[in-house]
Amino acid sequence: MQPVLLLLHGFLETPEMWEGNINDFAQQGYRVVTPQLMGHASTMEAMADQAYNAISGNAQNIVLIGHSMGGYVALAFAEKYPEFTKGVCLLHSTVFSDTEERKTIRNRVIDLVKHNKHAFTSGFFDPLFTPANAELHQSAIAVMKSRAQKYTEADIINALAGMRDRKNRFETFKNGNFAKGVIAGTYDLSIPVDALINLSENVSSAQFTLLEASAHMGTYEEPDKCLNAIHAFLAEANHYFI
Repeated sequence: MQPVLLLLHGFLETPEMWEGNINDFAQQGYRVVTPQLMGHASTMEAMADQAYNAISGNAQNIVLIGHSMGGYVALAFAEKYPEFTKGVCLLHSTVFSDTEERKTIRNRVIDLVKHNKHAFTSGFFDPLFTPANAELHQSAIAVMKSRAQKYTEADIINALAGMRDRKNRFETFKNGNFAKGVIAGTYDLSIPVDALINLSENVSSAQFTLLEASAHMGTYEEPDKCLNAIHAFLAEANHYFI
C-alpha cells in the first residue's frame, strides 16, 4: 500500500505553500496530501482529524511534516492515530505548549485581529524571515499575504486560540514509535533555536538540522538544505513502514 505524506501548513499559510515540493515527494513513492487546516477547526486535535479525513482510502503508513502550527497538528495526529503514524518532522515547530507569557501575547494578537485583521495579516510574514531574506523573497511574501486575506476574522482567532491552548506533547514525540525530525532556524523569533537544540538533546532518536542562515521560513530561506534534511528524515521513516 502506497505510503501517505501529509504536508501540514502553518498559521495564516495555505496548502499551496507546499506546491513546489509535491512532485519531488511523489517521485519518492508517496501519495502526497496537503489538507486545508485553518477555517474549519479551532483546536489542534480537530485539525488533526481534518488531516486524517483528507486521506481518501486506506492508509497504514502515514508520515507527517508540519510547518510551525502544522507541527502542532502533526503531534496531535500522532497522539490520536499512533497506529498509522510512521514519522513526524517538526519544521520550525515545537512539542511544548505555550508559556503564560506566550499565551498573553496570543490574547493581545487576538485583540489586534478584532481591531484590524487586514493590518495584522499584511504585517505577519516579513518578520518570519531574516531581514535580508525578506528582501530577497518579497514576491513570495506578497503571494502569502494575498492568500492569507481569504481567512475570516473568526478563522484567524480560532487558530490563535487553538495554538494558545494546545497541550505539551513532549512525551508523545519522545516515546512515539515513529521517525522523528526537527528542523530549526538560527534566527527564528517564533520558535527559539535553543529550545529545539535542547529538544534534540533530550530525544536522541530525532534527526536535528540547523538552518544557519534562516529564521522561520527555511523552505524559502535555505531550500536545498531544508529539502536535504527532509529527504534524510523520509529515508528514516521508511524503516517504520509495515
